[in-house]
Amino acid sequence: MNKFMTTCAFVALIAPAAAVADVKTGGEVYLGYGNQGYHGDGMLGEISTYVMGDHTLDNGYVLEFKAQATLRTDQDMIGGLNDDNIDLSLSLDMQSAGKLSFTTFNEGGYPWATGDVKDRGTYAVFPTVRKAYQEVFDSTTVNGVATDREMMFKYENRFGKLGVELITDPTRTFGSSTNLDDDEMPTSEIELTLPTDFGIYSIEANDIKDVRAQVVYPIRKAGVTLIASHELHGESDRTRTRMTAIYRAKNMGVFKGVFLTHGFDQDSNSKTVFNTNWGGENWNAKIATDSDGDYAIEAGYDISDNLSLLAGYDSGVTNPGGPNSTGHDPANPIAPAFAAARDAAFEIGLKLTF
Repeated sequence: MNKFMTTCAFVALIAPAAAVADVKTGGEVYLGYGNQGYHGDGMLGEISTYVMGDHTLDNGYVLEFKAQATLRTDQDMIGGLNDDNIDLSLSLDMQSAGKLSFTTFNEGGYPWATGDVKDRGTYAVFPTVRKAYQEVFDSTTVNGVATDREMMFKYENRFGKLGVELITDPTRTFGSSTNLDDDEMPTSEIELTLPTDFGIYSIEANDIKDVRAQVVYPIRKAGVTLIASHELHGESDRTRTRMTAIYRAKNMGVFKGVFLTHGFDQDSNSKTVFNTNWGGENWNAKIATDSDGDYAIEAGYDISDNLSLLAGYDSGVTNPGGPNSTGHDPANPIAPAFAAARDAAFEIGLKLTF
C-alpha cells in the first residue's frame, strides 16, 4: 500500500471523530527570492494549509490529528527534507496502555542556522561527522536523488520511570538505495529512556544492528543542558561520538543562548558547530559557524502579528567530505547529506500566517 492510499485510509478512519472534535485550521503563505539550490537565483513560493484537532473518546482515550497540504514552486527540485504535498499525523493516547502514532511529517531539522529559510532544494551549510546510527526516518538516496521515508508508526509507553518507544516503517522500500555504508535502511528500532537524578539515559537499537547510547544532563538553575552520545554501526567498525552543550540565557537582554556541538568518529574526522541565538520583542537571529570556517545567518522580523520578514545567508561548504572529496560538482548537484558540498547561498522572503 503506497503512501497516498494509506493516508486516505487514515483520513476515512478519523473522519467520524473529526466531525465532533475541537478543530483548528490555519496555514501560511511564503514568497521569497534567493539561491534555489544550485539552480541559480530566482523566486520561491510556498503555500500550506492545515487542519488539526483532538477528541476525547467515551473510554477516555484522546485522539489527536493533523492534516496539511503544501504547494511549492519548483516542486521537482525539492528532496532530502519534507518534499510531500500532503502530510498527515494521527495519534491515540490510550493512557496507561500507551500512545500509538502515525505520521508522514518529517520530524528532522537542525537547531542552528543553516541559511535556508524555505529553500528545500538545498542542504545545510554544516555537514556533520558521518553518522554511524541510521534512524528509521533518515534520508537516503535513490538514483542519486535524496528522498525520505514516507511514513512512520510509533508506540510509546512508560513502565515506572522506564520509557519505551518503538518505531517502524514497514511499507516503504527503496530498492537499490545508496546510504552511508551500502547496507539496507532500517525498518524498525527501539529506544529505552530512564530519567534519574544524575541525568537522563537512553539507548536505541535498530534492525540492522546499529546502537546509539546517550545521556542528557540538565543543570536547570544555570540554564545549561549537556548531552553526550555514542553511535556504533553493527555491520562495520564505524562509530561516532558527539558532545553538545546548550545554554538558554535568562534576563540577558537580546542574547538568548548558545548551542555548541562537537562530533568525531573512529577516523578522527571531527566537526564543531557554534551557534548563538539573539532576539527582541519583534525580531530574532541565529549566527553560526563551524570548525571549517563556514558560517550562516538567519533572521526574522515581525512586521505584524501575521506578517514576517525572513532572511538567511550561508557561506557554502569549504571542506566538504574530507580530504578525498572532489568538492562541488555542478553536473551532479545532489551531494550526500553528510557532506553537502555547495556554493554560497542567500534567501529573503515574506511569510503570512492565517
